[in-house]
Amino acid sequence: ASVRPPPASPRASWPSAEAAVARRQLAPQAAGCPNGFTAAGGGCFAATAGAVSAARVAAIECAALHPGATLARLDGPVEEAAAASLCSGTASGAPGLGCWIGASDRTCSSEPAVAVTGPPIENGLITGATIRQCCDACASAPDCALFDLSEAGQCTLLSHGKTTPAPKAHRAGSVGGGSWGWDDGAPMGVSNWNTPPDRKWNGRAITGPACAVIVQPGSAVAAA
Repeated sequence: ASVRPPPASPRASWPSAEAAVARRQLAPQAAGCPNGFTAAGGGCFAATAGAVSAARVAAIECAALHPGATLARLDGPVEEAAAASLCSGTASGAPGLGCWIGASDRTCSSEPAVAVTGPPIENGLITGATIRQCCDACASAPDCALFDLSEAGQCTLLSHGKTTPAPKAHRAGSVGGGSWGWDDGAPMGVSNWNTPPDRKWNGRAITGPACAVIVQPGSAVAAA
C-alpha cells in the first residue's frame, strides 16, 4: 500500500502461485507517512499481514489498513525496491509467491459498427455512459469480459456474448489481454523486469490470469 498526493490513487496487485500479500496507497498525510507505512519515492507503502488469494480481496484488505489506502502503483526503481522489500518480509514472502499491486492487463479495446448481445452480469446495465466509462466499468468488474455501448449511451457489461453488425455509432469491445497499465490509467514505467508481462510462460500462451515479476522471485512484485 502506498500514500501519495492526489490524484494519484492507483491500485496495485501482485499475484502469486496460490497466495499473495496486498499493498495499498493512501491519501497524503501532512505529517509524513501513517504508522506502519514506509516512505519511498513519492508515496508511503505498507503490506498486509496475511496471505491474499484474489485481487478483489487484496483491494479490500488494503483499504482497511488506512483511510484512502489502495493497492499500490510503483513509480520508478525506488518504489519498486521498497515494494519488493515489503513483500519479502510478509507471510507470503516465500519462493514463488508475491504481493498484489495495482497493475493489470485488463485494458480495453473497442470498435464501431459492432454490437455484442447476451445476458448482462449482475449490475451490468449503465445508462448515459461514454465509451470510456463503459470500458472502465467492465475493466473493474471481475466477471466482465465484453461490453456494448448503444448510440443512446446504454452500456451493457457481459461475461460472454455474440457479436453482430450494428450502426456505425454503436460500439462494442472487450477487456483483458491488452497492454499492461496501472489501475488508475497511468502507463507502467517499470524499469527492472524479471519476467516481462507478455502473457507467456516458457514460450506458451497463458490462458488464465497472467503474472509479471519485477526484481526477483520470492522477493518480487508481480502484476496480474
